[in-house]
Amino acid sequence: MKKKLIIYLLTTLLISCVDPSRTSTYSCSLKNNTNQSITITVYFSGAIIDNSIIEPSMSGLDCSYSEDSFTGYTYNCNFDMLKITFPNGKGYLCSQFDNPEYWFADQKTPFLPSEKFILNNNGVYEFNISEEDYINAHILP
Repeated sequence: MKKKLIIYLLTTLLISCVDPSRTSTYSCSLKNNTNQSITITVYFSGAIIDNSIIEPSMSGLDCSYSEDSFTGYTYNCNFDMLKITFPNGKGYLCSQFDNPEYWFADQKTPFLPSEKFILNNNGVYEFNISEEDYINAHILP
């Protein structure tokens, strides 16, 4: 009887400690807050899968996914690297796997949550590319 009581108490304790997964749907995009058009080259496993232009004050590269928390662009978005290029040829190269040599200032990247993501009125987390980002862009390889 004592053994059954202990098993019952342990089972109750284990069940009550389990926090059910609280997934939510998150949407993200890139927001061009510069005076320049930007070209976005999207890669998956080293292959280019998309090329698009985001005009000033516009957004693009929309992605939605369900996770426990917002994580920026994830593997659920079906790409693993972005090349963001300004008309002068400079820009940013952000990957889920590589070092941050060509990332935004302070090692910011669309693949990680940061203050560069701003939640807009429509519930979309926008990764803001600013005029300062244009000025500080890297010469890309």
